[in-house]
This record gives sequence, C-alpha cells and structure tokens, in this order.
Amino acid sequence: MGSCNSDLLDLSASDGNLELLEFNQYELNYDVKVNSDVSSIEVTATADDENATITIDGKEGTNKLIDLFIGDTVIKVEVTAEDGETKKTYTITVEREVPPLSEDANLIDLTVSEGELTPAFAADDDEYIVEVEDDITSIEVSAIAADDENATIKIDQI
Repeated sequence: MGSCNSDLLDLSASDGNLELLEFNQYELNYDVKVNSDVSSIEVTATADDENATITIDGKEGTNKLIDLFIGDTVIKVEVTAEDGETKKTYTITVEREVPPLSEDANLIDLTVSEGELTPAFAADDDEYIVEVEDDITSIEVSAIAADDENATIKIDQI
C-alpha cells in the first residue's frame, strides 16, 4: 500500500507579473483579488509526495492556465495520495474586479443605408434627419462608439 500523504509542498498563482498568494500547506482556502485587466492566471502545484497525483480544475497536471471571469472564479486543486484513496482539495477563489465604466458616450461614426444624414455626422450632434424616396420602407443605421470596448449602442425606431 502506498503513502497516504495528500499534502501540497507548494501552491502558486501568478498573473505573469506577480505572485498572488502566500502558501501554507495546512491552509486549504485562498482568496485572491486581481484587477479587471488580468484575464488569466497560471496555477502551479507541487505535491509533498512525488507519487501523489494532482488535478487542477479537473485536469491532471501540476500547472494550468486558468481564464478568469469578471467576479469570482473558483479553482480547485485536488491532491490524491499514492494510496489512491486519501484526497485533499485546496481552493483558490479569484475575484476579478469589474472594469470601470466609460464616461465617453460619443460616437465616432454614424451611417445610414439609404438617404443622407442632415446635418452631416459630427460627434457633438445628437439629432439628425434622414430623407428617403417614397419606395424605401426601411433603412439600416450603423453606429460606432468612441469607446468601442465598453460601450453599448441602442438605436431606437421612431
């Protein structure tokens, strides 16, 4: 019968620039906070017994790149002792901050599929008229936000 040692010797989580947790093999739960621009972390685990097996988020291995959600991402590191029965689970909860809201509600472009905007598009204007021929029953309106990454555009039909 093999060893029943299911401890980790080391556990680390890194965003590529910074080590995110201080490991203690008797501590099973870790809370980590990262900025909104951190989209993934690498988790690396080393078993105290070289014959133990490690799985990180269900995948066997000693390291894994984990994609982070906005809010909490829970990462499970399970160590199975050589005996195959003794197990210990370490949990890392990573809280990824919500990105800051944009204060830029401007457009950089506004186009229509039929007719012309009057007046011509300008970022400072927020009202336009479009005149079309009598046989036109619909038009497509396209807009591009100045802050394209964080903006939502809603086009109302009048």
